[in-house]
Amino acid sequence: MLTDSLETIEHLLICTGDPSAAHHAADLVKAILVRHPQLRITAVGNDELQNAGATLLAHHDEIGMGGWGISAALAGIWGHWQLAQKIKHFVSEERVDRVLFMDYSGFHLKLASLLVRFCDLRYYIPPQLWASRPQRMKSIEAFITKVYTIFPFENELYQNAGIPHLFVGHPLTRCLPTPVSKHEFCVRHCLEANLPILGLFPGSRVGEVKRILPVFAKALAEVHGVLDEKGESLQIVMAQAPNLSDAFMEKAVQDAFTPFPQLKLTILKDANHAILSASDLILGASGTTSLEAALYETPMVIAYKVDWISAMVAKQIIMVPFIGLPNLLVPFEHAPILPERLQGGCTPTVLAKDVLDFLNPQSPASEKAREGLAYVKASLGEGASLDDFVDDLVSLD
Repeated sequence: MLTDSLETIEHLLICTGDPSAAHHAADLVKAILVRHPQLRITAVGNDELQNAGATLLAHHDEIGMGGWGISAALAGIWGHWQLAQKIKHFVSEERVDRVLFMDYSGFHLKLASLLVRFCDLRYYIPPQLWASRPQRMKSIEAFITKVYTIFPFENELYQNAGIPHLFVGHPLTRCLPTPVSKHEFCVRHCLEANLPILGLFPGSRVGEVKRILPVFAKALAEVHGVLDEKGESLQIVMAQAPNLSDAFMEKAVQDAFTPFPQLKLTILKDANHAILSASDLILGASGTTSLEAALYETPMVIAYKVDWISAMVAKQIIMVPFIGLPNLLVPFEHAPILPERLQGGCTPTVLAKDVLDFLNPQSPASEKAREGLAYVKASLGEGASLDDFVDDLVSLD
């Protein structure tokens, strides 16, 4: 029910840094405008966020946001500096009442220091202080008036720091699309329902795809060789990130898969969740995909490679034993439930073995993953209702 008596802010600015955050922001904008259609919403985001009803102040494509690692950060310094100045000017001139930062903490916490004297600042999908760089809590204490947490264990961190917070649950628990059955998926995409499907997720950034797709291709060639000897086969369906151009992906696939003509690849755009839910297993780059796959209870081999400088920095700042959220969400004694192959450990032979293990539903790896994924799905609470979240966000209180 709409709360007409609620006194609200008049102008909200939402700042996102990648397609995933923009997707969650778009869902939030739709919910806000249903309950408070008079609210003015401006955003840093993408087409999806604009289509949801926000007015874009800046588009991700224009400013090179969403990169990961030292090399990407250095390349984007100028664009980020320009964006920070543009946002600062906008906030000071356009009477923005509140800014909501979403994820992308390296940039957003610096931006917060520029905006704090102009308006109220809040954070949704906050920095993963429990995983790395706990010193960022000082910036949150100094600049952020309220944090909207997405994992239950985050609440204790902010409670101990005396920072107002509201547990709203992970956005995926609200907006993850209904699973697509394997039969329906195969009919739609001319695949065989009686054969296993491997969903391939090489990442959403140019550098990720260039670095990891050739490794995936070599691994799948090894898998094909083993299966071929046994008279078995595997269908490979690759997800193309919407922000990556067809021309780039065509060349990346050609470079990686041309040496292996025996591998047949189906490439789909705008079908990530269908692939995640209909596949028998996933081979993919670390990121939100691992949690999405977990919520569909689809096992995943997590792989990642970064440049050597970024790898050295990561070793110094990451405090948790795993990078995949499903492995962090299960009791420590049961982790990992999904294999993580990083840097030097991300080799074709190792990945091929992991894939073959998951293709056998009776293997110890498959049984452990099934039990762990069921636990992860059950443990992610929904937190506050979406209506309560929206009203808290826009309230003048």
